[in-house]
Parts: sequence; C-alpha cells; structure tokens
Amino acid sequence: MGILKKVSSQKKSDQTVGKQSEDSITKSDSKAVGDGSVQSNETEKREVRPEDGFAYRIICGPVLTEKGEHLKMKGKYAFFVDGDTNKVEVARAIRVIYKVNPVSVQMLNVKGKAVRRGRQQGRRKDRKKAIVTLKAGDSISLAESA
Repeated sequence: MGILKKVSSQKKSDQTVGKQSEDSITKSDSKAVGDGSVQSNETEKREVRPEDGFAYRIICGPVLTEKGEHLKMKGKYAFFVDGDTNKVEVARAIRVIYKVNPVSVQMLNVKGKAVRRGRQQGRRKDRKKAIVTLKAGDSISLAESA
C-alpha cells in the first residue's frame, strides 16, 4: 500500500503545480491600470498565413539567360520553381515576395541533360520554370538586378 500512496501523492502535487502555472500565466497576460481596472496586454500580431512561410521554398531563383532578358522587355519574368508547385502557389509566392500581382503564370518542365565526364555518365536534374506576366508598368527589381 505504501507504493500506491506515493503514486497518488505525486499526481496530486503535479495537479497543484499545473494550476499554479495557469494562474501565473493569466496574471501576467493582464496588467493593472491606475484606476483599478485591469487592461489585457494583448499585442497586435500579424496574421501568419501558410503561404508566407513557404514562399521562399517555392521560388528557387530567376532565370538568367538571354531569353529571360528578352522576356523582361515584354513584362514577363522567368523563375525556376520547386518541382511540386502549381500556378496558384507561384502567383501567391510572387505576391508575398515581390509585392506585385501577376496577371498570368505559365509553367513548363525542363528535362535534365545527359552529361559525361570521361567514361562516367550522368544526368542533370529536372527543373521546372514559371513565366510570370505582370501588368504594364509593374516590374520586379530583384530579377532585373540579378
């Protein structure tokens, strides 16, 4: 019987500690104002949307080729994107990162080339490109400077 008393007394002590920690949390969340009323200490937090955190995982980088430069003159920007993304996710990522609204997004898969180094044969990885069209007058400065 001595063992059961020890186990039950430990559970009771854990419950009292839990109640004390909850009380301390609620007391620290509110602060007293000079006239005796209690004002809650809620700070304004920015709502974190799921696409905000993953935007930098979706867009791998700009396409730095002559064709990409010609597209920029037409208001279109080419980016390498993650292989599992779709047009909607790319448009959201462009909105979050560059603060512009794309008019349209076109996707294309680029197959990796077969390469050799001596007798060793290999293959470059497959990639996915997104061509983003912006409104006339909008531009993405990072892609232009890169």
